[in-house]
Amino acid sequence: MTAFIAKLLLPPGGFLFVGLAALLLWRHGVGRALLGLMLLALWALSAPLPSWPLIRALQWQPPLTAEAAEAAGAQAIVVLGGGRKLYTADYGDTVNHWTLIRLRYAARVHRWTNLPVVPVGGAPNGEGLPEGLLMRDILLDELQVPVLAHESESRNTYENGLFAARLLQPQGIRRIILVTQAIHMPRAVRVFEHAGFEVVPAPTDYTAPSIGLYAFTPNAEAFFESYLALHELFGRWWYQLRYGI
Repeated sequence: MTAFIAKLLLPPGGFLFVGLAALLLWRHGVGRALLGLMLLALWALSAPLPSWPLIRALQWQPPLTAEAAEAAGAQAIVVLGGGRKLYTADYGDTVNHWTLIRLRYAARVHRWTNLPVVPVGGAPNGEGLPEGLLMRDILLDELQVPVLAHESESRNTYENGLFAARLLQPQGIRRIILVTQAIHMPRAVRVFEHAGFEVVPAPTDYTAPSIGLYAFTPNAEAFFESYLALHELFGRWWYQLRYGI
């Protein structure tokens, strides 16, 4: 239900509601003002440079270095799933590109530290192979990275932390290096600290500011980056409201 509400409120769903309100109120000045604000917001979220401050404010800083990873004293690398693709013609059930980015970075951190990796993620809709299992196979078979264990029941970031704690803390593992997207890292760190871990953040997939000819030109990639940023803002608000973190 939460995911459904988020899809209704976040772009492009939110813009449709504002557009409908503008049509209903068109005979009044409010309708024209709403339409103008909607067009301005659409441009600001879809042009690289105007959308950059929102994304910059949410990305975790600083990135992890090899020296910091080696000196962290962590016991394992936990990498969070970022989504799946089901029933594909070439791979069948597999992970999406966000998860591949995280796995690639987890492999890099492993080579810095020689720590085993713990992939975390389930099958949120109850369909297809769980993400943790798919990630485990990619780490072992394609990236040649040792896997300590995998978790395959969690449906969201909160359950990632909760179920990872149930899996790892009985083994005495409390200090971890956590891998996820830079924009997702602040919420993930709070969740895993709430679950009882000492967290060393290992963010990846940073977005850089755009300058030059197309900095103010709307494009789909910038709009999607803004969508992810707004999704994180919604997620942080919801986690604070529901879980107090």
